[in-house]
Amino acid sequence: MTEGNKHLYLPSLSQVEFPSPDESGLWYSGGEALLIGKIAKNIQISDSLKESTINSVPDIWARPLLFKSALFDNKHPSHEKIKQEWRGLLSLLALHEFYDVKVEIEYIDLENNVYENAKFQKFVTALKSLSMEPIDWGQRVNWNHMFLIKIDGLAVGAFNPQTIVFTGIQYNELLKKKSFTLKDENGFLRPPYEDNEDEEGYLFGWLQRVRSEVSKLAQNQNDRESCGNQILSELDKWIIELRDRQRNPKDGEFYTKKSLFDIDPNIPKDRYNIYRVVSSWWHIERTESERSDFSLNNDRKTDTELILLVPELIDKKKNWGSIKALKSYLNDNNPPEVVIKNHFTQDYCGDNYKIENKIYKS
Repeated sequence: MTEGNKHLYLPSLSQVEFPSPDESGLWYSGGEALLIGKIAKNIQISDSLKESTINSVPDIWARPLLFKSALFDNKHPSHEKIKQEWRGLLSLLALHEFYDVKVEIEYIDLENNVYENAKFQKFVTALKSLSMEPIDWGQRVNWNHMFLIKIDGLAVGAFNPQTIVFTGIQYNELLKKKSFTLKDENGFLRPPYEDNEDEEGYLFGWLQRVRSEVSKLAQNQNDRESCGNQILSELDKWIIELRDRQRNPKDGEFYTKKSLFDIDPNIPKDRYNIYRVVSSWWHIERTESERSDFSLNNDRKTDTELILLVPELIDKKKNWGSIKALKSYLNDNNPPEVVIKNHFTQDYCGDNYKIENKIYKS
């Protein structure tokens, strides 16, 4: 083998950490048991391949296994992309109500379901034989209990005991067509943009709660390299980034008694706590108010300025128009509530109203 054709036998390497053969046609021991590992570590991968969708998967478990490898290894060529999608899917579970997006799960029990189609049943049996061992999250979480995560009916990922959630492949082409915020220019899921202070604040508060619950459920995973500890490490990195951007964690209402896992009656109620942790989302409290005592006639033709006074409006630091004149009446003995009561009566009748001591525009 000459110097000119060595590259034909190996892929392009970023650096060579092993000696070249001294003579062609002879086998020899290089004294390095992990030679193949050094070659694999130094294979050069183009940027275009890093951005492409990985779709050469032999079975349904290959995607979550690849997802785990890339998420927990910051030297993996797909690490940044997988981390973005992982954070994006968790952000979706936390904030989907903010974006008015319908998120649901589909439960598939490969462990116990029996299918009439004999060929499909054989396929399911093969999948079960290829699945990984259950993982201890305070409960043994079985891989064969699958939960797909859907956005408006489109499957974008699933729950998995190794990474809690993972994204699918090629969902981005369909997601690109949807009006949806938590995606990048190529349609892949992503967390809120860094300039969105409010949403990052809500996400910060949600992550702190999730981190606390995950820590409790991972107590039985003593190995430093366990998936529980590695997930906690990823959550910590995320939380530190939000703190460094001076985001303030916001408290709020969560659905804790009823979550995505309580909607389907076929899902056992006493299992999958690790999944339930991230399926309690940030809830916006909306209440139906009673009909207002005030209304406007749409047919009226007037340029009269109508202001409905409440104490909070008068008490603002900045006011405008005719409200400015009320500021002079405010003092310790005359808070906004007293000012309103002293200067306005409660006599209203249809379009006629009576105001004592009118305050005119200044």
